[in-house]
Amino acid sequence: MTAEAPMHDKPDLPPGNARRERIASYAWCAALLVAVTTAGFLKLNLAHWHVDPATNTALAEAIAWRQGTFDISPMTYETAEINGRHYNVVGLMFTIISAVGVQLTQWLGGGERAFAGWLYTTVIFLPLPLAAFGAFRRVGLAPRWAAVLSLYLITGTSVWPVLALCGKGDLYSICHVLAVVGLLIMGGDLLGPRRIWPAGLGLCVACWSRQVTCLYAAPLLLLAAMRLAETPASVSPRSAHTAESTIRRRLAFGFLFVALAALPSLALNYVKFGHPLETGYVALFMSRHDAPADREQFRLFSPHNLPRHLKAMHLAYPLLEIRQGRPVIDPTDVDGASIWLVSPLLLGVFFTFGRWRLDRRRAVLMAGSVAVMLVVGCYCTTSALVTGHYRYALDVIPIWLLVIAPHVLGPSGRIWTVLALIWSAVYFNLLVR
Repeated sequence: MTAEAPMHDKPDLPPGNARRERIASYAWCAALLVAVTTAGFLKLNLAHWHVDPATNTALAEAIAWRQGTFDISPMTYETAEINGRHYNVVGLMFTIISAVGVQLTQWLGGGERAFAGWLYTTVIFLPLPLAAFGAFRRVGLAPRWAAVLSLYLITGTSVWPVLALCGKGDLYSICHVLAVVGLLIMGGDLLGPRRIWPAGLGLCVACWSRQVTCLYAAPLLLLAAMRLAETPASVSPRSAHTAESTIRRRLAFGFLFVALAALPSLALNYVKFGHPLETGYVALFMSRHDAPADREQFRLFSPHNLPRHLKAMHLAYPLLEIRQGRPVIDPTDVDGASIWLVSPLLLGVFFTFGRWRLDRRRAVLMAGSVAVMLVVGCYCTTSALVTGHYRYALDVIPIWLLVIAPHVLGPSGRIWTVLALIWSAVYFNLLVR
């Protein structure tokens, strides 16, 4: 798998070529939208997506906000009970989206507690292909390959089954999709133009959806401060001063957005639970009917849980069976599924290691993603049983694909990419039930 120079955008394209490049981008982005939307209607029941405050605590919390409270009692579904009151602990980003969505729905003639299905579908589904295509373009891919890898991310990874659950308003799945959008925005900026403020916005979207993604704040700040090319000795003091000013400005933006990513959650934790670092997760699990039987040995967050996660993400495999004359993947009693098996394009992380490790931006982001992988592996559950995939891998997969993207599309890499896309699409659409 080798990189090709023609795949990268040229900063000094002649006006005619630049115009053709823009037209090609619009055309391939439109083709991607048509493809994923068509697949969405056929396989994800896109026309009937809905979200209900009776089962989605973030939407219930948004409705409570409109009534001037954080308490969503008597609701008990996936809530933390504190002193007889019930609080949502998951999905700040979707709570914000829901607050706006409920208001828009009311203005359009809907009920006071409704989030119109078509509006919900548009807000959750549409940003994903747009963010993916934009991110792959910013890391240097030609429009057609940006569309191909976007299609792979959406239909050839855990994103696809997670999107299916979004159709039923599942909050955890919604959070994963929103976090993927945030990571794409952040990663595309840090590996592309490095303007920092878009990366900061992406970090906020990700953190407000999946709290563990706050660990990407460290790579963001490091890349904001990093001088990517040493200043030659011949550079004038004025140019050197300008470079230092640019770094200071990037760092200022970085710290601003890191604070913005953290402060709302910390403030809500204080209001709900009396301490900014109390997330309510322990109370959430202790009040659930499926809480661990041995509560005294329960470890919400511990390295003790890591081996199970690593196995579920890297080694587990479902069984292939023939039922009624057709092959079917049976994930029963299998905790997760190896990402290398179900999404083999990710093997490019190893095949192109010698290339991306020499790029400081890619190396820093990969190091950050490994930290995220290890930390999320300390969580008490993989939530992967009887699914045929490991959904927590979505906290790192967008970053990995952006890192390897320019290096897996050489003459041989293109064939591998297309074959991997076909296999993963078949796996997630035809074999997994």
